Amino acid sequence: MTIKKLSGIILTSVICVGLLASCGPNKKERALQDLEQQQSQLNEQAKQDQLEANTLTTDAGNLDKEAKADTSKSQYDKDQANVLNAEAQQNLSKAASLDAQIEKAKSDATE
Repeated sequence: MTIKKLSGIILTSVICVGLLASCGPNKKERALQDLEQQQSQLNEQAKQDQLEANTLTTDAGNLDKEAKADTSKSQYDKDQANVLNAEAQQNLSKAASLDAQIEKAKSDATE
């Protein structure tokens, strides 16, 4: 009976070792596949992050250009306002001069 038990234990051990040996590479293969999948996901995420960074850089550049254009337009508008104010002052001066001439002409006409 001990030989039978011993044979059963040895047979069970051999089967268990065989199963463990066959499971070992599968676990390793699964772990390798998991690592490869993680690497693939990280690479994809990195590509998406780079694309988003490039988009943000482009947007920032466009905003800078718009800001510079707005600054230039603002300066142009200020300069244009100064020119118009100067013209208005000249016209007021001319109007005042004409006012004086009109008053003189009226006074000459009544004499």
